[in-house]
Amino acid sequence: MRLLVLTPVYNGQKTLPRCLGGLLSQSLDYYHVFVTNNCIDKSNQIIDAYLRRHLGKRISWNYPSNFIEKMEDPYAGIAIARQRLLREARMLMGSGDTKTLFLDDDVVFLEPGSLARLISQDKQVMSGCYMRVFDQREKPVIAALWLEEDGSWVKIRKPMGLMKPDLVSAGCLLLSREVVLDERLHFWPIFKPPGETDVSEDFGFSLLLKKFGYKIYLDGGVLPGHFIRSSIDKPWFKSFKKYIPFKYQ
Repeated sequence: MRLLVLTPVYNGQKTLPRCLGGLLSQSLDYYHVFVTNNCIDKSNQIIDAYLRRHLGKRISWNYPSNFIEKMEDPYAGIAIARQRLLREARMLMGSGDTKTLFLDDDVVFLEPGSLARLISQDKQVMSGCYMRVFDQREKPVIAALWLEEDGSWVKIRKPMGLMKPDLVSAGCLLLSREVVLDERLHFWPIFKPPGETDVSEDFGFSLLLKKFGYKIYLDGGVLPGHFIRSSIDKPWFKSFKKYIPFKYQ
């Protein structure tokens, strides 16, 4: 089994060392691809030092300062970065049984056997169970959503074994070879159901997974850490349901 790890990075200097350390503690062979954009900190230098002793590559570019405004979508930057990583995975896939892990630079494996456990589940789509904040006024919840019969979306705080969410974040997302090579699936353009405008790139990807019959699983026994970053560092920050103007430096 071959493993590809894909990491988008935007000013990840504070979180990258812990992320990479947690990944190296898994004692698995893998090829690591990074996509970085507009990094004005030491992210690129940290990645390059890591790649001098580990197989992988870094792909970098800068968006224009007013990119988010022009695209009219706060998730455009991360969506394009994830799509570029997905494209790279498709080119690197080769033959044989290959798994692909999307791992954000602020997600950390805390236990040495975590990644091996995710892989052993042998599912087409499998996520680690890390916490996130959907709304600054709420407590952290599992980075996923469940759809109720009445059409409402439910958030859950307590991990419970092997879970089956309807939507899942892409910060620790393991995909099978079949899923990666399915050209119907994409992060960009973001898939949005009719009438929906506020859809993130990873939830849009989840909606496509469901549309084409893939089942999403989440292992409540794998609990990576997740750094909660300042909201002002994110193009998709909202306050009172309004996006805050964002400029890349």
